[in-house]
Amino acid sequence: MLEKLWQLLILKENKFFNSRCLNYCEWAQSLMTLKMLWGIHTLKTGSNVQKKWNLMLCQSQPAAVGGSSAMIER
Repeated sequence: MLEKLWQLLILKENKFFNSRCLNYCEWAQSLMTLKMLWGIHTLKTGSNVQKKWNLMLCQSQPAAVGGSSAMIER
C-alpha cells in the first residue's frame, strides 16, 4: 500500500516538474514532508526498502534547478 502511494506521488511530482505547472509548489511541500518522514522512519528501522527507494529516486527524479534533464545524486 505504501509503495503504491509512493509511486503515485513520484509520478505526480515528475508530471509537475515536466509541465512546470504553477501548482507544483503545493505538491512539492507535501512530497518533501513525506520523503523526510519516510527517510526518518527507514533510518530508524534500517529497512532495505529505504535503500531500494533511494536508488529509484536517484535514477528517476529530476532536479528542480536543472529542469527535467538534471538528476539528483546522493
